[in-house]
Amino acid sequence: DEGLLFDNRGTSEAALVQTIALGESPQDHAQFELTVAAKATLGVQAQRHPFIELSWLTAQGALTGAPTQTEVMPGDMGESQIVVTRPATAAQAELRLVAPAHTSLLLQRVGLRAVQTVTVPINFVAQSPGELVVRNLAVAYDVGEAVSPPMPVGGLCTPSLPGPRVGKSATECCFCPCCQEETEFVAPNPVITPAGSPAQIGRCANCGAALIRMGGTLAAARPNELAAFQPRRVVAGRPAIVRQVMAPLAIFQPAVVALPPLTAIAGIGQARATQLGQMGIDSVAKLAAARPDEIDGLRGVSREMAIGFIRAAQRLV
Repeated sequence: DEGLLFDNRGTSEAALVQTIALGESPQDHAQFELTVAAKATLGVQAQRHPFIELSWLTAQGALTGAPTQTEVMPGDMGESQIVVTRPATAAQAELRLVAPAHTSLLLQRVGLRAVQTVTVPINFVAQSPGELVVRNLAVAYDVGEAVSPPMPVGGLCTPSLPGPRVGKSATECCFCPCCQEETEFVAPNPVITPAGSPAQIGRCANCGAALIRMGGTLAAARPNELAAFQPRRVVAGRPAIVRQVMAPLAIFQPAVVALPPLTAIAGIGQARATQLGQMGIDSVAKLAAARPDEIDGLRGVSREMAIGFIRAAQRLV
């Protein structure tokens, strides 16, 4: 995901070379900016870093001028810009991505673009002798609005499907969103969209739905206001009552389940139940919530018996 990996595990230098044709007027494009965003990885036996070289060639392919090299260092992905001057005899630029033996080059961006320099005079007017210090000097650009290319005189070609039906040309086929399949486009009428682009309005031969297809000629086209989707919003004052029904609601009454007495637990007779009641433990529920040290002091009741009484009560709750 970080970029293109150029890996050289061999013993000799490897290079990717691309030749770029330049303009015919060196005066209009005398300077170029080389942008490099890459990082290198060096093997144990690597002798030098990978580098990117820009050379200038004549129209016959001969070298002219001095080449420019920039080394790519290991570490984080960094971006650098170098402004180079085009020789007057250069008609081509050759860009070489070089990976020496046992190195790899991870490329995120490599670009070469012409730079038009503009001389901007800066004048300082002083009322008295002295020194002037300028800090944080910056240059800002006003980017103009993009201009759309003019429409060709003959219009635009209509889009064709990769696999037209047998016996039908590509211009007679169209995808219908209602049928969800490729159908025949019939009764085409050339129109011009509000943006000035040619289009065709027709219908599906299968279901009759209206279809629009971009492209076509401008000669017989007429301006057409294409139908746009207009959402319809209905706001009701209050919910509509279809039928009003009055019915009593059933009130849930939880069932009351009576717990067995303390004497239902093995080992607890009437006398021992009376002793527990005197201690405030007069039901199975209270015995289930009691602690063993609260009842192991009764006569003849050990701690193990108290734990057994509590567990038996918890099973009954």
